[in-house]
Amino acid sequence: MMLPHRRHQSWPHSLLSAILQWVIRVPSLYCRIFILLTLWLSLTTTFSQFQIFGARGNMEEREDGLTRRQDLTERHSSLGLPLLNMNRKRREQHAEERSRGENQLHGIYTVPENTAAPARMNNSSTVKEPPLVEPIWKKLPYRIQNVYTDTSTEEEEAPAPIKPHPNGYYVTTLAGNPLMNGGYRDGKGANAHFDTPGGSVGVDKHDGVVYLADSYNQRIRKIRPNGETTTIAGTFYRGAHDGMGTEAAFNYPYSVAVSPDRSIYVSDFGNSAIRRITPNRNVTTVYSEEIARSLEPNDPPDQWLSRAFPIIRHQGGITIDAYGRIYVANSMEDNILRIDDRQFQVDVIGGYGTLTEVLTINTDVKEDLKDGYACESRMARPQGIDVDDDGNVYVADTWNERIRKISRPPPGFLGMSKVSTLAGYGEIDKARDGLALLSTFAGVFDCAYCKQTGKIYIADKWNNRIRCLMPNGKVATVCGTEKGLGDGMGLYSKFNLPSGVTAMNGTIYVTDAVNHCVRKINFVGNE
Repeated sequence: MMLPHRRHQSWPHSLLSAILQWVIRVPSLYCRIFILLTLWLSLTTTFSQFQIFGARGNMEEREDGLTRRQDLTERHSSLGLPLLNMNRKRREQHAEERSRGENQLHGIYTVPENTAAPARMNNSSTVKEPPLVEPIWKKLPYRIQNVYTDTSTEEEEAPAPIKPHPNGYYVTTLAGNPLMNGGYRDGKGANAHFDTPGGSVGVDKHDGVVYLADSYNQRIRKIRPNGETTTIAGTFYRGAHDGMGTEAAFNYPYSVAVSPDRSIYVSDFGNSAIRRITPNRNVTTVYSEEIARSLEPNDPPDQWLSRAFPIIRHQGGITIDAYGRIYVANSMEDNILRIDDRQFQVDVIGGYGTLTEVLTINTDVKEDLKDGYACESRMARPQGIDVDDDGNVYVADTWNERIRKISRPPPGFLGMSKVSTLAGYGEIDKARDGLALLSTFAGVFDCAYCKQTGKIYIADKWNNRIRCLMPNGKVATVCGTEKGLGDGMGLYSKFNLPSGVTAMNGTIYVTDAVNHCVRKINFVGNE
């Protein structure tokens, strides 16, 4: 007789059935219950431990993966290859370029179309593909010499930190106390308190007195060469009142300039106005958006016709030439104004709305980047401005991250002056020195032309550095390396969001906004 087929059981089932048969053979009922409870508790404890160990292993694996991902991100960031933040298209493009690079490394050359093959090749088939995409500075026909030793970074894909060293520039604090974190008080040196001063200062070339727009205190301050600080105009509340000294009111005054007759002109940002302070401290309004709209309520009927009184709106920097004419960086209108206070004539000399002879070339796009004749040029939120003795205007084109130049126009033809780019690659990036048109900035808020040396000093705000455009067409970092506070030689000094720079008689004055002070840079050595 054949025995029925016995189904194969796994070892857990066999073990469990054997334990149950052994428990049934125990004669006492209480002993059976005790054994079963003990087995149940043992099994549940063992199962819980397995779950804990498994979860702990998953957490450790996840932490190891995150650590490896973070290390990889830091390594790629240091190499200038942010792979983990690329989208899919860029990742594929980079993988393709990397594969081509590896092929070239191992002797498998890729030859572009219409070009001859290299002399030395292996037996692999030649693939006709475009060349590798390389940074523009690597395509130059020559190697670039450093402006200062260990400061030029134009030849590197990932600029290395600048090594501090003496370069002839020495930074001191003229007035203000950064440790007070703002405030208002007259006094000498560190006993004077400012609250987030604005853009460029005005310097009287006769006696070296500095005039500062103390923006958040709504006042205009006077700083003598020994650091003695007094208030000459403005009060604690905001307003647009004219009057004598502290009877006048400002609304976030931003920049100051001193005219040849020693009058003080203020760019009153909040009031969209240009204010004048006479030597006897009488404050009047020279030109404003309110005046422009009251004199010309309606825009011209045709877009090709210009306004007789251009709109000024939330302007930035201000400067004055040797003839007493006022130049304004008209930020929100994306152009540059020239105001003749004596004849009450206002002209647009660069950017949106510049005249040709009669008409103006207006388009729907105001902020843009375009060089050429002034009548067709475009700018984007220009914030800083300066002028030389020849009538050439230098502009800190903030949103374009460039330094622009408006050449002196022919007599009677404002729109025929040439607008060109002097420095800046147009990307917000770490401070890259070297060739001017390849240099990078992060917040070009002001510029100053030094008449003694022909250099242009630049307030690179978000990089916390003072940069210099040399006459030889190169950009160098002369002061500052990181955010902070510190006087000293050149790159040993530190700034905290410098927003204004002024050059007068070979001395550079810096408005150190978040340090709430005015810094002074003197050149004491050879470059």
